[in-house]
Order: sequence, then structure tokens, then C-alpha cells
Amino acid sequence: MGIGSHTDYECLTLLYSTAPGLEVLNSGGVWVDAPPLPGALVVNIGDMMEIWTNGEFVATSHRVRPVKQERFSFPLFFAVDYDTEVKPLDLRAYLLVRADGEICRLRPRIGWVACRAAHLI
Repeated sequence: MGIGSHTDYECLTLLYSTAPGLEVLNSGGVWVDAPPLPGALVVNIGDMMEIWTNGEFVATSHRVRPVKQERFSFPLFFAVDYDTEVKPLDLRAYLLVRADGEICRLRPRIGWVACRAAHLI
């Protein structure tokens, strides 16, 4: 049994699964396997996080293809209180676009780091 393509509504999802079957949609629009790794969890960005970051972090489109072997999946969803307003936050104070086109993020207590070319965003 599988499950169709979807994103999770919450902020983040931590997922532990016992067998292959999970696929994620990469930025090129191709479905790729996300097999379970020993001692590792899958972290999916949810819809709320995408809204808060105004698309800086994109909700993970994922699905589960049918597999013959028995597969168990244990998700832990991180959400907010029912009355929390979910709207884009002003992140401009935390981003810097350099003259060479790279975008850097301000990390607390560290400074401007994590630069990457603007065309990759």
C-alpha cells in the first residue's frame, strides 16, 4: 500500500521508517528515493514553515510507493498552538545579497555565513 503525493501541514516532520518506499520530489521535479539509513531520521519541511519563511524553505513534497515488504513509518509532527497566526515573517533583516550575487544568512552569535549563489535559490 502506498500514499499519494502530498506535503505536511505542520512546521516540521521527523520520520523514522523501517523499509524503503519514501520518495521526495527534488527541485528538478524528479521523484527520488529517500531510503531509511541506520540511526537517521528524515526531516520534512511543512507548509507552515514555508509560509513563515515566505518560501525560503519549501515544504517537502513526498509520497510512499507501494512495496512488497512490510513497512512501518513513525512520524512526529511539530505544529503550533491552534490560535497562532501563520503568515510570512519579515526575513530581510536576516539576509544579505552581496555584490557578486551570493545570498548570505545571519546566524546568531556567528555572523554572516552560509552564502550561496542567488541563482540556486
